[in-house]
Amino acid sequence: MPDTLLYASAGWIGTRVDDLVFAGVVVVPGRQINGVQLGGGIEASFVDAWSVRFDYQYAIMQKIDLELPSHPVPTAATADPSGHVGRIALVRRFTGD
Repeated sequence: MPDTLLYASAGWIGTRVDDLVFAGVVVVPGRQINGVQLGGGIEASFVDAWSVRFDYQYAIMQKIDLELPSHPVPTAATADPSGHVGRIALVRRFTGD
């Protein structure tokens, strides 16, 4: 088994957005939004069955159209949600030996 493993990942992501209320008016009704998630990481063994893992994921979600209540005319806008996740893990492999 190699001492160090580099990897990349990609996949689909989905989440639910609740109603977004601004000044008492719903500007975005709750809905499901989808996107893609890209990332990668490294895992390195430091003793027999133990390793440490570092990884990072970046999610790009579909755009959300907004209509903000402003005076005298409502204003249209677009939100472009995205997210970042970084993780550090201590990993124990069970080999059955």
